[in-house]
Amino acid sequence: MIIFAGDLNILRQIFIFCFSGLMFMVVGVFPVCGFATAVEESINSSEVEATIEAVEPEPAFIDWMQDGIHWSIDNSVRWFDGFFGDSENKRGDTYGRVSTRIIWKNRDGFKISGRLKAKTSLENFRDRVDAVLMKGDSDSYLEGRSDMDNGLRGAIPSSDDDDWIAGVGYAPSISESGRIRFGAGIRFSTPVNPYVRARYGFLHHFNDQSMMRVRQTVFWKSRDGFGTTTNLDLERTLNGNFLLRWTNAGTYGESIRGVDWESTLTLYQNIGENKAMAYLLMAEGETDNKVSLREYGFRAVYRQQMFREWFFGEILGGMTWPKDGIHDSRRGALHVGIGFEILFGDHPARK
Repeated sequence: MIIFAGDLNILRQIFIFCFSGLMFMVVGVFPVCGFATAVEESINSSEVEATIEAVEPEPAFIDWMQDGIHWSIDNSVRWFDGFFGDSENKRGDTYGRVSTRIIWKNRDGFKISGRLKAKTSLENFRDRVDAVLMKGDSDSYLEGRSDMDNGLRGAIPSSDDDDWIAGVGYAPSISESGRIRFGAGIRFSTPVNPYVRARYGFLHHFNDQSMMRVRQTVFWKSRDGFGTTTNLDLERTLNGNFLLRWTNAGTYGESIRGVDWESTLTLYQNIGENKAMAYLLMAEGETDNKVSLREYGFRAVYRQQMFREWFFGEILGGMTWPKDGIHDSRRGALHVGIGFEILFGDHPARK
């Protein structure tokens, strides 16, 4: 998929604009608009016809912002799809999420990151091919670790969060429990890096409370060469309000010393009224590195739906113990932060 530099600049401006707006909204500069109604009554009592006409409300700032993000991405997709025929792609076919986080660490200070992931079907390929546009940790996505967003790599902003990826994917139907997906695209960096990857996923339910998910990803990146990632997730529902998930990933590749691994044990708690907590224990490392255990720690995340069904806020905090070099001391690193997320389109998370 080809995205012009102008389109990328527009998306970068969207991120800056979204973040600024969200900050102002939190301190109350942009109140959520209410609804107004007008009532008209007939004077003739013999022909009483009371009509209530709803006055269209002024869209709130967050509504305008969500619609602008959706419109910008959707129009870019229609433009690309139009190269292969007349495009009548409906906006409902495009969905995704955009988020921003502010993290403070006692060792590094403040860091701000913005992420976006959008997906849509391409009508002129008869829905057999879809397009993906993403800003975030490109290595985690390309190597098949992007589902571990609550782990150490996902929560702390890094230089990889500045990467943009544009690609296409094809997912033929295999079975209800197994899925395969092929993808290819470009990572916009200096220099531009193409990639290809294939992923197979298998889902098995042990019973009504327990399940296992296995995913195998094979990838090639022009900068790092070939590699493969194995994901294993085990999940169990403890009762109506608690869910325990153990997520593991191991990546082997030409640019990796041994196996680059990470493991996260998460307890999710539903505390009602669209509020939830997550408690995490995390560790990651590289088996053949001089420091095989690169970092471990814990984190708690509070997440709540705010203002709209598609708008979420979160507060997180935790402590990790990183170690980069063999002679470095392993000192604790405290981190706290806030984040916001907007879902747009018919996102599965809204169902």
